[in-house]
Amino acid sequence: MDHSYYAAILTLYDKSCNINETQQREYIRFLLEKGVRGFFPCGTTGEYTTLSQKENLRLLQIVLEENNGNTPVIPCASTASFHNTVELIEEMEKMGVEEVSICPPYYTPLKQRDILDYYQCILDAVKVNIYLYNIPGFTNPLSYETFERLLDHERIVGIKDSSGNMKTISRYVAAKSGRKDSFKVMTGTDEMILPALSGGCFGSVSALSGIIPEVHNLLYDTYRTDMAYAGRIQTGIARLAMECENYIFPVGYKFALEARGFAMPAFRQNVAEYSKENDYGAGRERIHTLVKELLTMAETGMEAAS
Repeated sequence: MDHSYYAAILTLYDKSCNINETQQREYIRFLLEKGVRGFFPCGTTGEYTTLSQKENLRLLQIVLEENNGNTPVIPCASTASFHNTVELIEEMEKMGVEEVSICPPYYTPLKQRDILDYYQCILDAVKVNIYLYNIPGFTNPLSYETFERLLDHERIVGIKDSSGNMKTISRYVAAKSGRKDSFKVMTGTDEMILPALSGGCFGSVSALSGIIPEVHNLLYDTYRTDMAYAGRIQTGIARLAMECENYIFPVGYKFALEARGFAMPAFRQNVAEYSKENDYGAGRERIHTLVKELLTMAETGMEAAS
């Protein structure tokens, strides 16, 4: 199985905190020009919980139109309830989507039997293939036992795991090996891409690959032949991710995208407005510097390979 990644797509706003469709389209075209290998729109990085269903569908439509079939697209179709999730998936199906990613419902605490029932009922209600999505920092966790019970369903085709736990990911890989080899295990954590690939994962779905795809391309293209060099790339990615995580999510990542030439005039997280009491000015500069350092590494690596 070839290895690849999906870029978790950020949502760009205008000064009034409405989706900036012009800039959003420019952003998708920018990623395509830089060689991005897949799109993951309408997810956590895209702030789907702060957007209406209509806005999420519009963002997906923008990605599909600009992508025009060039790279794989797996939208997140998660909501806090069964009925809203099914409704969202049905609308995505009408747009031609054939597979979606779904995390367990959030806000209301659930038992694992409820989560299992949730996925099974969705599988009965829709026709698309489904990627499980374990992101315990934001939703009800998906236990290994629940994962294993869902693994054999023909339309459960992969999992994105954002637990940051390599032991959990290793168990997924072990469970599917020799049993469902086509099943794709992907880490959702930028800091863990190289360990995950080395541990048998298909790839990743991450925020920084939607900002510096050239760097992720280099990591994926070199880790089999030069692990030491890939390790240096991974260290640089981790340093940038840690700096981005110093700010309310995903504001730090938007500062990183700002370094690629995209304006960030406003955030829906109002507590993250610029103020003298916070280190946004200095922090933005640190993030911009780390982005430039990684891009220089990528440019040097591509020149050496040519």
